[in-house]
Amino acid sequence: MKDALGQRGEWVFNLLITEFHSDAGPIFKPQFLGDKWQHIDFIVELLGIDSFIPYFFVQVKTTRQGYTKRQNRLKVKVTEQSIFGLASYPAPTYIIGIDEIQKTGYIVSANGENLSSVSSISTNFPINQQNRQILWQEVNNFWTQYNSRNLVSQFSDQDLIKNGDNNMQTEQPWYISFRAEALAIVCLTDRDDLLVSQQQKDKDTGLDLLVKITIFGNYTGRIFGVEVKATVSSSELIQHDDFFRLKNQEYNKLKNFRDLPFPVCLFFFTLDNDKGYYRWILEPIIKEGNNVALKFNENEELKNLNDQEIDNIIAMVNNWYDHKSNLVSV
Repeated sequence: MKDALGQRGEWVFNLLITEFHSDAGPIFKPQFLGDKWQHIDFIVELLGIDSFIPYFFVQVKTTRQGYTKRQNRLKVKVTEQSIFGLASYPAPTYIIGIDEIQKTGYIVSANGENLSSVSSISTNFPINQQNRQILWQEVNNFWTQYNSRNLVSQFSDQDLIKNGDNNMQTEQPWYISFRAEALAIVCLTDRDDLLVSQQQKDKDTGLDLLVKITIFGNYTGRIFGVEVKATVSSSELIQHDDFFRLKNQEYNKLKNFRDLPFPVCLFFFTLDNDKGYYRWILEPIIKEGNNVALKFNENEELKNLNDQEIDNIIAMVNNWYDHKSNLVSV
């Protein structure tokens, strides 16, 4: 479960660093670099600058061990090799300590101030609005000292330089789907028995998330899917008693999931307050004679998504698989 802990910490970092700084959205854009990078987990770009794109590197360390008694330092271990490796990059670098239980994060510089291993890091700089602004300014100041940013390359495409390419398309802001999936993954992995994987999409026709249910860390073969949607403003929702409806949006693509052989939920988030809602797309039901079925749900009413409702979702999925396993094969 060590890998699961690290992955959850990375998604908590994604949420903390892309939290809305203003009505315009986040001020950072993180990109996970993959497990093959030895010292770096993320490259993070600064948003809001037109002339160039400043960036910094991050290593994320996640823990459930809590804090030291004397100085309230977060108990995470960083090796001397990692610290030296981070400091060797000619760009701003930082260690982010994540308290997985509290879902909080702390920023510590890794720019050569210390080159020895550590067993805990300072909690003086939590990832909050104030420190995000300070971090943005610090990284921006670092890069603005380089006045010449134009490389005269031997590999320039002269045809493009002469004619230009103005085929620009307007797309939905990147952070809408990014934060929505991060919120979904973090709220699902609040439970230790769920493993969540993002799915590769083919022209936006596939599921966003596949969720595996485990028992004591072992795979059970029980899975369900989650499609994730979001809107920036909670004003897009209309409340009727305990249910919610979208004002103007319908998701016709959900019909593409009706032939899947396992339960599927829709998770919906409003990003101005990070609240979640859900409804079934393929609802697991038990018919007469204890036969199992998946009901395609055309009711567009959403319910609040919270820990209790996630428990209910898992209970329904497990009950469906229990009855399915009891079917006698001929």
